[in-house]
Amino acid sequence: MTNRHFASDISSLLRVPPEKTVCFDLETTGLSSKQDEILQVAMVSGLGEVLLNQLIKPTRHASWQTAQRITGITPVMVANAPSIRQMAGRIQEMLDRSELVVGYNLPFDARFLEAAGIRMPNCLYFDVMRAFAPIAGKRNSAGNYRWMPLTECARHYGVSYSAHDALEDACAALTCFHAMLRDERAL
Repeated sequence: MTNRHFASDISSLLRVPPEKTVCFDLETTGLSSKQDEILQVAMVSGLGEVLLNQLIKPTRHASWQTAQRITGITPVMVANAPSIRQMAGRIQEMLDRSELVVGYNLPFDARFLEAAGIRMPNCLYFDVMRAFAPIAGKRNSAGNYRWMPLTECARHYGVSYSAHDALEDACAALTCFHAMLRDERAL
């Protein structure tokens, strides 16, 4: 993924039509894009329209107990779901039509898509997590801003949602993004 973060250039973000913005989130079997797989993909437009909300059947994992406790996604739930390979064309098409891609911890999700052969488009990117860190104002022992979970960002902006469902997370991240566009401290 091209490492682009335009938090300091709000004018470029405001010029992107909401219908050309996509916010996405994934749920995965674990944290390693080299070893783990995608379990759910959700994509919403900048207008909040659901473009995709799809469970994905892993091809290499039969179980994912730790992730299952967090996401609630069971092997039975994805037994008849398409594989990421079957969904790749549709996902790629939606990304390619975008002028702005938004997400929470965007590089994490982008690595999983790229591991599945889905290219991130050459466009603007906005990582809500990175932009929220200075707003939260919490620092680590080295003095750097700490990455905060989406639940804390959502709470800050008054967003109520059910965490660890890709569609809920994508909608929450999009709502926080819109709030940040109105919040001059964020950008």
